Amino acid sequence: MELEAWFLGMYNIFERIDSKLTVDYIADKLGFNLKSVDPQKEFFHPKEKLSLVLALADRQYGKSRDEVENICSQITPTDFCNALENGRCGSFRDFYEEILN
Repeated sequence: MELEAWFLGMYNIFERIDSKLTVDYIADKLGFNLKSVDPQKEFFHPKEKLSLVLALADRQYGKSRDEVENICSQITPTDFCNALENGRCGSFRDFYEEILN
C-alpha cells in the first residue's frame, strides 16, 4: 500500500509515463491535487487512486512486477529528493533513512 502512496507522492513520474498526466490534468479529471495532498494520509487505498491516474492514459495497474518496474523506471534522483523534502509520505522518509543506516 505504501508503494502506491509513494508513487502518488512522486507525481512528476506520471508526466514521464504520459505527457498528458500533469498534476493539473489529474486534478481536473479526478478531483485531487497531488501537489497538495499527502497520499499516505488522504487515500485509504492508494492503489485505487494510482489505478485511476494511470487509466487516464489508458494504462492499467494491478501490482504486477512489470507494472511496478515500469513505474519505477520513471523515477529520478530528483523525485526521491522531492519526496523527502515535501514532508509528505512519512513512511518513505523512514524507509529512506533505514537504507542509509
